[in-house]
Amino acid sequence: MNVKVVKVKKKYSNGSITISGPSAVGKNTISKHLAEKYHVPFYDLDELICQSTKFNTTKEIIDTLGHAKFKEIQHQELINLLTKNFNKYFVACGGEILREGYDRNTILSNRKLINKYTYNICIIPSDDIDEIIRILYPRLDDGKRNTRTTGIAEFKKYTEVSIHQYFELADMIVYIHDANIDSIVYAIAEELTNF
Repeated sequence: MNVKVVKVKKKYSNGSITISGPSAVGKNTISKHLAEKYHVPFYDLDELICQSTKFNTTKEIIDTLGHAKFKEIQHQELINLLTKNFNKYFVACGGEILREGYDRNTILSNRKLINKYTYNICIIPSDDIDEIIRILYPRLDDGKRNTRTTGIAEFKKYTEVSIHQYFELADMIVYIHDANIDSIVYAIAEELTNF
């Protein structure tokens, strides 16, 4: 099993933890298992957005209300969660929470919120872009996600841009390809000695 914590820009000291990374990488699963390990709450930002809008998936929200409205709702839910809950918890951020290319001011505000209120861990399958695409692209066809890309070449371009933006904000970067959930949780927990 191959988990590699490749970069810790800043040691964890206190507070809640956000898990970021590209669509379909496993943010929810990893966040949920970490929360269970530490006996703290887990929040799925996409689920909070769906609850507040009464839709089943973020894809439905985007298809019905449009992407701009989705980003607005996403931003508000992030504010609600991070500024009104000061306990320790884990948050699985949506795949596009940090990605520029839409409303730049909203994305920059999301970054500031995450930077101010949380310790951010970016999870990524591999350091090879072709391998990342090979792993993630087949997972997109689950009816829940809308990356607004058509075909594998466009998804690759989208992911290349996104990854750099995730890395910029990350306090820790973890490569998780071929690792089981227990080894991923163990590797991250080894770095969270003060949690």
